[in-house]
Amino acid sequence: MKFNLTDLNHNDFKQDLISNNLDLVITTGRDAQGLSNIKRTILFSEYFKAIVPNDNILSKRKILNINDFTNQNMLFLDNTWAAIDLISLQNKIKNSVSNINITYANDISALDLLIKSQQGIALGLYCLYPELEGNSCYIPLNWKSKVELAILTSKTNRKKAVNSFIKSIVAYTHNITFNKN
Repeated sequence: MKFNLTDLNHNDFKQDLISNNLDLVITTGRDAQGLSNIKRTILFSEYFKAIVPNDNILSKRKILNINDFTNQNMLFLDNTWAAIDLISLQNKIKNSVSNINITYANDISALDLLIKSQQGIALGLYCLYPELEGNSCYIPLNWKSKVELAILTSKTNRKKAVNSFIKSIVAYTHNITFNKN
């Protein structure tokens, strides 16, 4: 059995999944919207959090509202790489807050580097950033949408290894929680 991990932008993975060039994709549930012949397996859901440098005044808050980002440096993930849930939140901030400085990262590793070097406030999920550097903290957002993490597969994919992998991941995620503050 051979497993290859691939890091694709959202347009590429959707095309490869539809064409059966990929066996599965782990992404947000909303990324499956509009895709025909795709099976979605929800693993869990959680809310977005702000990843705030400890030396930022907002790091002392218990919860943040969109307008709290006024006069802040924000770190956004480029829309080619961001899931639709993150794109919606980033657009809400961009269109609601009049005075912010936005730095776009062109992929996840670039965003991670910007977060670690405390270049601004990022938006994230605990499941993607379970361990922050000691110089940053999570602050919950007052943002209505819950994000579903899901496995997407083609409905025609009948590979035993793929189905076994999905069952294992589902069993594992039901035994852990991603509710970190």
